[in-house]
Amino acid sequence: MKFKDEILNLIKSDEEKIINFCAELVRCNTASSHGDTRSAANLIKTFFEAEGIKYQEISACKTMPNIISTTEMAQSGKHLMLNGHLDVMPAGNEPGWTVAPYSGTIKDGKIIGRGTSDMKAGVTAMIFAYKYLQRLKNELV
Repeated sequence: MKFKDEILNLIKSDEEKIINFCAELVRCNTASSHGDTRSAANLIKTFFEAEGIKYQEISACKTMPNIISTTEMAQSGKHLMLNGHLDVMPAGNEPGWTVAPYSGTIKDGKIIGRGTSDMKAGVTAMIFAYKYLQRLKNELV
């Protein structure tokens, strides 16, 4: 129970950071029509650097880099892999946009913009979960 409470406290203390990171990620226009995800990858790299998390960038195509980080745990055993994508479907001219599709506007407690549900909120959750696992890795056995 202590571990669960520790994770919940970390999330609560980072709530504003999590929201702002996700909104900033939504602001990165990573539409699959142009296939350029570098702005989002740079945001993640900047976050990792600020948190002291080591990573490497591997790119088969310079406009679609992969950010990879590995953590050695206290004990060997099973592996956990967190995997997501940074590209989103193009916004198009669909009716119903009340704000610019890549604005990352925070309104009524929600982040609005292209990619919030696929998959920028998920990537945000994984990035912060990884940050917490880095911090608590010695407690995982």
